[in-house]
Amino acid sequence: AAPHCPRPPTRWSYFVRRGKSRRARKRTERCARARDCAMRDAAVDIVAGSAGGVAATLVGHPLDSLKVRMQTEASSATATAASRAARMLREEGATAFARGLGPPLANSCLMNSLMFLTFSEFRRRLPETFAAALFSGAVAGVVT
Repeated sequence: AAPHCPRPPTRWSYFVRRGKSRRARKRTERCARARDCAMRDAAVDIVAGSAGGVAATLVGHPLDSLKVRMQTEASSATATAASRAARMLREEGATAFARGLGPPLANSCLMNSLMFLTFSEFRRRLPETFAAALFSGAVAGVVT
């Protein structure tokens, strides 16, 4: 929001009592709408980033668990990933693939939300050019 934007009034009588001009009323309303839109955009970015992080973690974590199991067992040098996954499922159940899911899930939600929010804020403030998009992506990558 521009520095000339005051906090939006709660009642129309605010302007009448203070003798504000129609122009000042419109500017205040416009700034309030812009502030509301910016907050809504930020909320959408946070929700989208969180959803992306959850989806990526839910898909990737079982495969990561399988990879770690294969790396830590000496007898799995000749075993395939499919045979090891079947063995994990048979011996420990489906929860073996979800063990330790909490910290990566929280990490990916926070990182992706921050990345989406940073990227969109820089894109909103910079001109619509390829270099600005590249810079926005670079800043979002450095921040996360």
